[in-house]
Amino acid sequence: MSPSVLDSFRTEDNVGLADKILRPVYPLAVVLGRTGFQNLSRYRRAYSNHWTVTMARMGLRKYPIDGHLRNGTTVRLTKHRIAQLYSSDRLECHPAEDSVRVRVGDRTFTLLTGWSQGDINGVYVENVYGPLQVRDRVVIDVGASIGDSPIFFVANGAAKVIALEPWPITFQRLNANIAANHLEEQIVPLNVALGPQPGELRLDDRFESQQHAQVKSFDTGTKVPIVPLSELVERYDVHDAVLKLDCEGAEYDAIIGTPRETLRRFRQIQIEYHYGYRNLESCLGQAGFRVRHSRAHRTVNPVIHRSVLWQGNLYADRID
Repeated sequence: MSPSVLDSFRTEDNVGLADKILRPVYPLAVVLGRTGFQNLSRYRRAYSNHWTVTMARMGLRKYPIDGHLRNGTTVRLTKHRIAQLYSSDRLECHPAEDSVRVRVGDRTFTLLTGWSQGDINGVYVENVYGPLQVRDRVVIDVGASIGDSPIFFVANGAAKVIALEPWPITFQRLNANIAANHLEEQIVPLNVALGPQPGELRLDDRFESQQHAQVKSFDTGTKVPIVPLSELVERYDVHDAVLKLDCEGAEYDAIIGTPRETLRRFRQIQIEYHYGYRNLESCLGQAGFRVRHSRAHRTVNPVIHRSVLWQGNLYADRID
């Protein structure tokens, strides 16, 4: 594999001074900010003991706790993610079946393994992809996981979704959810990884796509092609499309160095960045996009090679 853009910069240099200054108060901002208040409002509507659930969210009570839903059901809440799932009025949770049913408008979709895998909270509860105008457009979804985001885009009117998921086990789950919801004509699943140059890598079949599951080549496993963004754009004749990237650090190789004319084939780009945003912001700005980003927050994951992350979301709108 060719050298990664990640090797060319320090993460701490790729965020702003304000991000570093505000780092100590970020956990409080999560609870008291707009998203935090939305969570608390959902708790109040969903749980009769919403104060207990809220205290656990603020770290004042330890999980696990019992959540008493207003429909009379008591559920065991082992972490914040589970409390969020049960609090949404558009989700039906079936933990015994490891599935979640999602209502979008007048349609209902089933996400198999959605209880334990994917990012149902981010996609359907926090609505992180809500700013994307996908109706009647092609979406290239990099990091499609079990199909939660591709199905979201279809539910919101996307003409077609090109769904990239490199991890073989997760790719099987993506295919299962496409079939379960009869979306074979609208979602094109690709078991490929995005990269700066064509090639291939081996992915260990024991691993799957999870938060911070960075793609790297193993000594054994399934061979997975590496495809550049420019090749995808030409293969599917992409124009005026939408690009979503949630690929655990591969976003830098995917965007930086990609020709300007390739990037401008997209009307909107949304990136979950993991090692800061300044170089992505500069690259997209030079390509003629108006860029904004969420505040970067610092986390540490000791099990990955580049363990200190500064992450958030970046949104880019093409200037015509």
